[in-house]
Amino acid sequence: MPTTLTKQIEQYIADKRAVEVDALEKECDKEKAKITSAEDADIFDANLAAKVAKLEFDFTVTHWVDSAANRAEKISMATHAIKFSHSAAKGSSVWAENLGSNPRYVDILSIDNPAVDAVGPVDKIYVARLLQLKDDTGKSLLAYLQEDSIEPLSSLSKTPEQLQQWHYGLKQALQSTAPSSHTLAKQVYFPVAQGEYHLLAPMYSSSFSQALYSEINPSSFSQEMKAGRDAKKANMPCKSLLVRTPISPSPSGVALTH
Repeated sequence: MPTTLTKQIEQYIADKRAVEVDALEKECDKEKAKITSAEDADIFDANLAAKVAKLEFDFTVTHWVDSAANRAEKISMATHAIKFSHSAAKGSSVWAENLGSNPRYVDILSIDNPAVDAVGPVDKIYVARLLQLKDDTGKSLLAYLQEDSIEPLSSLSKTPEQLQQWHYGLKQALQSTAPSSHTLAKQVYFPVAQGEYHLLAPMYSSSFSQALYSEINPSSFSQEMKAGRDAKKANMPCKSLLVRTPISPSPSGVALTH
């Protein structure tokens, strides 16, 4: 429900504020220890009051979301991040949607809810964390924006105009206005005619790898699989299906035993 996501957003901002308050208190403790005169104390009190006032203003919900919406263009929410091809590559990352799919192949569009990565400056990643917050049904703010809905933020804005600015600003994290590749990205010249080529840039899909990991990891380390292996060793019955990853990959990728 949008209302539960609204509460998640408010709590997220409150948690970020708490971290900053803690950092300010530690900084103040260090500065206070250096005070040697009444004049120093007055300067300290004035600086502290200014810092507290700024912190309180920065973490009012409307100002904080204003800031996040203004910075969203600096990050890219992606299923195919160029950084996974080369950590120094600076081209565009890709959000794979509406690209078409062939049922003969297992690809990113075969996954119902693919994991999403964030690419951008470290100090802007908090915007990605905001977009990844979910309501009680598991629907993220990112998913709402994909549907052109900003309902979870509607009760937090002061005016309809501010809400529209949030909508426009946050959606910048979902699209690249000037897509580009980079010399450090993987590139393939694909022939299309005599002496003519398309330059392709294959991109690694961390979303697809995460989906595979989520399927394979439990087959090795889950308590259910451990109980199944123990039952097999003891020649005892077990209701669960035992999934065994072979040493040499079989055509199907895994071997199943009861």
